[in-house]
Amino acid sequence: MNINLKKAQRLIYIIAFILATSAMASTAPWWIGTPTKLIRKTLMVSEVGLDRLPVYTLTFEIPHDGEFTGRTQSFEKVRIDYGEVVKMVIPNYKPKSYSMSALRAEESEFDVTLKIYPNGRASGYLDRIQIGETVNAFGLRNEKTRNPGKFFGGIAYGVGITEILPMARFELEKGDAERVVVLWASRTKA
Repeated sequence: MNINLKKAQRLIYIIAFILATSAMASTAPWWIGTPTKLIRKTLMVSEVGLDRLPVYTLTFEIPHDGEFTGRTQSFEKVRIDYGEVVKMVIPNYKPKSYSMSALRAEESEFDVTLKIYPNGRASGYLDRIQIGETVNAFGLRNEKTRNPGKFFGGIAYGVGITEILPMARFELEKGDAERVVVLWASRTKA
């Protein structure tokens, strides 16, 4: 192979690399999410010392101008009945999974219910968001399927009830399950 051919191949490689990396830089990664506005914050359980931490339901407006790529999906497509989750993008941390506790697509809003932990990186950040402010978020498509049958059993601990209750409700509404059982444990009384 002569020297000019090697230089030409190297130049083509460099140009291809520059084009590929500049294209990646102009496209935001799928896990960035879309700005999602907090419209309500409801205290569900008040704090009582260290034994009982506060629980809030945060109501967000469903954004209609977001771009969803990769494994992300718009919020109105999240299947609560399949246990799909919403990811909240916490600055300087990974996107954190939360179960939707309600989806009201006709009103363009959804709820996330969470316990606020002392020094909690994700829950603390969400607790500090004020009404009208936004957090980047996205629905996560995880290709779950439903296995219909005569029995549905769900087990939850603590705030994990926010995922199981909507799933159990949907199973009752679908009508093919003859028995729906939820086992829930909590360290303290609600």
